[in-house]
Amino acid sequence: MKITIIRHSIRNRGGDKIVHDYTSYLAEKGNEVVYWTNEIYDQSCHDSRIKLNKIPFKGKLGTILFTCLNNFNSDVVLVDIIVVGCCAWIRNRRSV
Repeated sequence: MKITIIRHSIRNRGGDKIVHDYTSYLAEKGNEVVYWTNEIYDQSCHDSRIKLNKIPFKGKLGTILFTCLNNFNSDVVLVDIIVVGCCAWIRNRRSV
């Protein structure tokens, strides 16, 4: 299964660590995990089985715009902010 995760930033905080642990678990179970983020402040928790991509547009508005414009061709698209979820739904209705 291909899983795409969209988050604005990766920081060294509790919520980010929980998401990282869950994505590592999904990758460990044989899923293809693609992680899109705009800002990376913590490289120490990156799992090599997860494909980490940088969103090409800067800022929070860039994250929202990127999500609106892309079809991720994934079985599941996970987002952590309601606005980004609504934007992802525009082109990824069956997988958000």
